[in-house]
Amino acid sequence: MPPVQPPGPGPVLDRLALACDDAVDGLLDAMPMAGDRAVQGALDDYLDALMDALRMLAAVGREASAALPVSQRRVALSEPLPSVGPERERSRSW
Repeated sequence: MPPVQPPGPGPVLDRLALACDDAVDGLLDAMPMAGDRAVQGALDDYLDALMDALRMLAAVGREASAALPVSQRRVALSEPLPSVGPERERSRSW
């Protein structure tokens, strides 16, 4: 089996931005209701901060990807990323 070539940084950064966008959408769709006013306020503040951080991370990923040379960005987002889990680590021969 030929070694798996890791994707360039562009596709990884694009997927990071998309994952952050999906996480924000998921949080907005599932905003919990605590019932208690003080608890709800604290929960809302926490989730707002979390969503802001995710939005900033997505923006940084997009900006960094856009700053790369075109040759490092030309990979379709539909192409799967190679596995980097324990299975792949065990199969490496150093």
